[in-house]
Amino acid sequence: MRIESDVVSLSGIAATRNAQAERRPEQVPSQTAGVGSGPDRVELSLGAMRVEELKKAATVEPPARTDKFDAIRQQIADGTYQVDSRLVAGKMLGLVR
Repeated sequence: MRIESDVVSLSGIAATRNAQAERRPEQVPSQTAGVGSGPDRVELSLGAMRVEELKKAATVEPPARTDKFDAIRQQIADGTYQVDSRLVAGKMLGLVR
C-alpha cells in the first residue's frame, strides 16, 4: 500500500480560500441573525480614534499650567481674587460683534 502526502496542495487551497475571504467585505450580522453566523466587526472613524487618543493623553499628562491654576484656586478660597470687569466686558462684546 502506498500513501502519498498531498499537504502542499492542500495548504495552497487553504491559502487561496483565505485570500478570497479577505477580499470579500465582511457583513455585519443583524440582531436577528442566528448564533455563529459570522464574526462581529467594529469600525471606528478617524475622528473617533482621535478622540480616544486624546482621552488617553488627557489622563496621562497633567495640565501644563497647574501652578497658575493652583494660585487662582487659592486666591478664590481666600477671597482675594480680583476680576477686571472692563476686560471681561470687552471680551464679551468682542464675541457678539
